[in-house]
Amino acid sequence: MTSVRLVAIASADDFSEHVLGQAMYIVAKEFKTDPTKRWNLPDRVFFACGACHILAYAFMQKFPKSGFQPIWIKPAKGFTGNHIVAVKEDIAFDYHGYSSWQKLTRHIEEKANRWWPSWHAEYISLAIDVLISERKSRAIDGLWLREPKQFLHNPYPALRNSSRNYRNHDEYSFFGSDLIFRFAFVLNARICRRHA
Repeated sequence: MTSVRLVAIASADDFSEHVLGQAMYIVAKEFKTDPTKRWNLPDRVFFACGACHILAYAFMQKFPKSGFQPIWIKPAKGFTGNHIVAVKEDIAFDYHGYSSWQKLTRHIEEKANRWWPSWHAEYISLAIDVLISERKSRAIDGLWLREPKQFLHNPYPALRNSSRNYRNHDEYSFFGSDLIFRFAFVLNARICRRHA
């Protein structure tokens, strides 16, 4: 069994392929439960499937006055696809980098519905400290987040210390609701996790 199923997605005209990509990541259960296999996933997959909350936390710690807040995409009962994104108005930040929050939610819903018909989710605001506390996350119905130290190695210090990977969203240009995208956060295994 492979570690990640890459699901080809037909490109949509209103999404930058850099922002929303051409694949949907679904990590096999054996990789979710094996710390070594999980750690060795490519960074993009690691921060898309299972460590999205750590990425959101590191981003919001880097820009504490930016106004971004963590939003939990909580699938309806019986569905999979939890995800945590940093959001400010119509700007979202996750493993894609910056994107339009409206377009990202539409993208997620459309792609999830291809695999799980009738998939839908709630969008729940979280306190930032929930993102790095298993105890606090478990106090919220349906949420259970790993703390950074619960991974094979702690990914947070490398994200925090790697300031060249960050750019403030104010450095990017907007035309209406469309973001002219440039990679705002480079997920680089050699920087983030090589020396853990």
